[in-house]
Amino acid sequence: MGVSLFGALQRYLLLTGLITTMIGFIAMLSNLYETNQIGPMIALALITLFYSMMLILAVTVPFKSALEKRLIERVGANGE
Repeated sequence: MGVSLFGALQRYLLLTGLITTMIGFIAMLSNLYETNQIGPMIALALITLFYSMMLILAVTVPFKSALEKRLIERVGANGE
């Protein structure tokens, strides 16, 4: 159950990062007449994707791999 939970969390975090990046790009494209705001809006759009990737790599991957390792050890111990 825990492994599938962290797998789902990985997918949801990635999807959230992509959606918020698209929202940021749409906001940037709607304000193209303000040329001094293009750079900060691109940065804001991309930082959301960066944050979601960092959460995936820093939280879900270690927990998921640790749970998988414990599950393998438990199944191996019960099978002997």
